[in-house]
Amino acid sequence: MTTVTDRITQLFTALLAPGEQLVWAGGGNPVSIRRALLSYARTMAGLAVAVAVLAGTSRPRDPLESGLLALLMMAALGAAGAPLVVLFQMWQRTRLPERLYAVTSHRLLLYHRGQDQVFAALIRDLPPVIAFAGTEGRGTLSFGAAFPNFTDIADSATVHRLIVNLQAAHAAARQDG
Repeated sequence: MTTVTDRITQLFTALLAPGEQLVWAGGGNPVSIRRALLSYARTMAGLAVAVAVLAGTSRPRDPLESGLLALLMMAALGAAGAPLVVLFQMWQRTRLPERLYAVTSHRLLLYHRGQDQVFAALIRDLPPVIAFAGTEGRGTLSFGAAFPNFTDIADSATVHRLIVNLQAAHAAARQDG
């Protein structure tokens, strides 16, 4: 079975120029299942509190009973929806991300599936890359206005170091030659 990573690598390998090597390839990761479930739980908890407050104020004779009934209904809805969140996230992980990124020995490549275009820039011509750390090792790499950002990539610190090292190697080669 071909994995998403294999498909990304195949796509960018076909775009390499003679003498160019693919150093790293990846895409924006979908949200982790844990984060999606936490977000869903927070939403359901907020909705449960809102429904409980509304139910408690609409029946002034027994606000405790109506609030408990509302909370039980929200708990049932939450329990029914959680497996759907997990299944959706599992399905998302089998799809290619919308934006795919590659670092080669000479260029940065971005393939945008929605537009079916490839953006490319020479590493030696880019300004210093700026890393924005996110959660769970994911983050964004910014190249200023020179190139679109690499957003929501896994292990962004490693990719950042890789690009910085390639930029330094290209700068040293330019000074030597």
